[in-house]
Amino acid sequence: MQDLTWDAEGRLATLTEGGTTTGYLYDADGDRLIAKNADGSRVLSLPSGDELKVAANGTKTGTRYYTHGGETVAVRTGATISYLIGDHQGTSQIAVDVVTLGFTQRKQLPFGELRTASRASSAAAASSGAPTTRRA
Repeated sequence: MQDLTWDAEGRLATLTEGGTTTGYLYDADGDRLIAKNADGSRVLSLPSGDELKVAANGTKTGTRYYTHGGETVAVRTGATISYLIGDHQGTSQIAVDVVTLGFTQRKQLPFGELRTASRASSAAAASSGAPTTRRA
C-alpha cells in the first residue's frame, strides 16, 4: 500500500511504500528538481531532462539525453553513449551502444508494463551467428 503526501501547491511531496519513503522537491515553476530516494540516493533533474544521480555512498552518475527534431535520439551515461530507437509512439524500445553495437531491447504490454525482462545482445554474438534477441 502507498501513502502519498502533497505540498501546499498540490504536488507530490512524499511517497511511502513498504516502509521506505521517497521525497520530492520542486522549482518555482513546479517542475521536479530533486528526488530523495529511500536508499539514500538523490537525483537532480535538470530543465533539459538531463539527470545527476548521487548514490548513498557519494558516487556520482550523470545522464544526458540528446535530441534532434524534437525526438530523443541518444543517451549518455558516464562514458557510454547509446542511440535510441523508438516505436511508432516515440517510446524508446532499443538502445544501441555506439562502440560495441550491442543492443538492449525493451518489450512492453499495450499499457506500458514491461512484457519481459530487458534483453541484451552483443555485436560479437550477432557476427558469430549465435542467437540474438532480435525476435519480434
